[in-house]
Amino acid sequence: MNGSGLEADKPLALASYSRIANIAFTAETITECTITQHASWNLIPVAPAQG
Repeated sequence: MNGSGLEADKPLALASYSRIANIAFTAETITECTITQHASWNLIPVAPAQG
């Protein structure tokens, strides 16, 4: 997903969805932290890439 602002909430919804197997993405540090936090609630592996 690409985007910012309101569109940025979509990855958070995916990160909170229990049927997602893992998440890989490139984002700013604050976004990485937020997505990782949401994914950790469902023990979803996260692989952030520094862009």
